[in-house]
Amino acid sequence: MLKRRYRHPDLGYFHKLDLRKSSIGTALVSDAALAGLVRYLNEAEAEIESRRIIRILEGMLELEKIEPPLWGETKQETEFSTGPKARPFLVGNLPNPLLKKISPEKYRKELEIEKRKSVLNRELSRYRFLPFASPHWGGRWLLIWQIQPQERKKVRFHRGVMELNDGSALQMILDLARAGYLTRLRRCSHCRRWLYAKFRHQNFCSTKCQQKHYTQSEEWKAHRREYMRHYYQMTAKSSFRVRTTTKGAKQ
Repeated sequence: MLKRRYRHPDLGYFHKLDLRKSSIGTALVSDAALAGLVRYLNEAEAEIESRRIIRILEGMLELEKIEPPLWGETKQETEFSTGPKARPFLVGNLPNPLLKKISPEKYRKELEIEKRKSVLNRELSRYRFLPFASPHWGGRWLLIWQIQPQERKKVRFHRGVMELNDGSALQMILDLARAGYLTRLRRCSHCRRWLYAKFRHQNFCSTKCQQKHYTQSEEWKAHRREYMRHYYQMTAKSSFRVRTTTKGAKQ
């Protein structure tokens, strides 16, 4: 038996659109551009617009950490939006306050997510997204939203690194987010500078920072204490054998 499609009382039926068919599915990002983005983020404190880009990125990364609640696990949750007395899940840009009575914990988490999204999109609304459209092969269209920078700095290529402005930096961040690579932008666990992790497990911007961080860890300190204790014991034993041997030789 086919499952009956849900029809919203005001909006009607919803139709799935495979957006992958309307544009190019992949984008190429050069090492020079990634290096430029990392440099831009690490020099962000110098400019107001750059600091805003950092806020946007950090807000997106914080949202990535929050696992959204799964609604519909109980009969009450299911009937809230799909039953005969269906009510809207969102009121304005916030979850319906009635959900708080049904699932308080889920409501609080959903409320936090929506508030963070509101702050993020308020920051993004400061920028102009200019559409660029061009017909492509196979009945597809190339659709790009180009971000108009607010600072006058031009994008340049210098010594193997792309020098970005706020528009191009934000464009790259959003492209990485759409591709599922946003969390590759992270701070070094030791010096807290930004880096782009080419490997999922990469948490340091350099081998130097990795070594310094390890030598400051409790695990390494415990290992060092154990090593030095063993070293002193072996040294003491060697000294005792030398003294004993020398004394026997004199006798």
